[in-house]
Amino acid sequence: MRCFIAVLLSLSLLAVSSPAQARRGRKPRPLTPVTDAGFARLAAENGAETPAVYESSVGRFIYDPGPGGGSFWFLTGDHARPEGYQGPTSVAVEISGDGKKIKRCVLVESRETLSYVKKYFERGSKKGGNPFFNQFRDMVLGPGEKDVIPEVDAVSGATMTSRAIRRAVEATCRKVLPMIRSGVLKDGKVVNEGYAVREAVPEGPARSGDE
Repeated sequence: MRCFIAVLLSLSLLAVSSPAQARRGRKPRPLTPVTDAGFARLAAENGAETPAVYESSVGRFIYDPGPGGGSFWFLTGDHARPEGYQGPTSVAVEISGDGKKIKRCVLVESRETLSYVKKYFERGSKKGGNPFFNQFRDMVLGPGEKDVIPEVDAVSGATMTSRAIRRAVEATCRKVLPMIRSGVLKDGKVVNEGYAVREAVPEGPARSGDE
């Protein structure tokens, strides 16, 4: 399971100085890796600890050949970097194989403090999931680029970060949905010519969550 989580974390963008923080003269907070039981469940369903990770013109992705047409995992950090309270936040987005809905979203990395993350984005995970991320679960996606995802309620006390997450998820969907819905991406491979996809080899040391 650790290998699966490490692969997903290694796909996230490296920590870089936030322009807004630089202007304020503040030292950027290091990224805080955040793990989620959803990754462990997905690895168990696949029967493997290390999934195949692919690179394409719509960024890196993992294909889960599960029931119901499978699904694709994308990282918002490959497509958008809206800033939360302390800086960029990266979320893994699982989209159904037919591109009709978001199956779930999971926080991968954040510049916020671990206590902030646990309070606003992990609370209640043992009792039905996080209230904010539950809004994305099985979310039906719009047919076009405009209004591709509906509005979600921001988190009181973490308004800036929760709104940044929604913008990042929306930007990711706008970029990847045309590829999914046109059938270019299928079963973890490109079925149309003209798109290069290769298995990604994560670079750098593996990182796991706080324990």
